[in-house]
Amino acid sequence: MAETLGKKGGGCKKELLRIKDVEENLHLEFTYILKKTKEVPNDKMNEIFKSYIEHLYSIVNLIDIGLMK
Repeated sequence: MAETLGKKGGGCKKELLRIKDVEENLHLEFTYILKKTKEVPNDKMNEIFKSYIEHLYSIVNLIDIGLMK
């Protein structure tokens, strides 16, 4: 899917593929927390949430918005 959605040039498609592991790690972390198999303090949860928002922002910047029209 990265090949389809990524901006042309500048290595955007490669970067989308590279950050896939970040997505999987954050998703797994949230899964443990939401299933209550892992407890984290508020400051750690804030850090995880901030990392997730930054990750989403980086994905949006790598997607070719012209494909969404």
